Amino acid sequence: MEFASIALVVVAAVTMIAAVTDLVAFKIYNVLTFPTLLAGLVAGAAFHGFGGFAYSLSGAMVGFAVLVFFCALGGVGPGDVKLFTAIGAWLGPMLTLEVFAAAAIAAGIYAVVLTLMRGGLTIVLTDLSMLSYQMATPSQWRRPRVKIDEEVGRADRRSRLVPFGAMTCVGFLTLVLLNLRSVI
Repeated sequence: MEFASIALVVVAAVTMIAAVTDLVAFKIYNVLTFPTLLAGLVAGAAFHGFGGFAYSLSGAMVGFAVLVFFCALGGVGPGDVKLFTAIGAWLGPMLTLEVFAAAAIAAGIYAVVLTLMRGGLTIVLTDLSMLSYQMATPSQWRRPRVKIDEEVGRADRRSRLVPFGAMTCVGFLTLVLLNLRSVI
């Protein structure tokens, strides 16, 4: 079996498990992410030597880099960052970016639907303008007033939070189904 085929199966399984735990508990567990990261690095090296290890490591670094900023701003949790780091080790840098883009689109659609269900189009537009301003103005980059852990503990969390781990699964499986760039 080729590395690409194994990667496809591993990432599909890991994102599905992460989706379930994220939807149920709003949590992605280290027991899932850390072994996945380690296995991706080892498999890259086992199948393709040092070049494979370097490719897996660069994918993991991209996975970390695309979400760490959003985690610092309070938009995603640390489990999401670790999930993307782990799947990056299996997918490499370019496919990790593609999965991120697809997951971000899915999360955006999910967030808009949640907001519209709550009747808050004005809130969405206000929040988007504030977020745009903060992202464009480095002096405004600061820790969020509300911590993600506090939000997860709220009774109304299902109508307020986007489970990004689940959106990662949606994004990945969408790419597989669309066979974008032959996926892997």
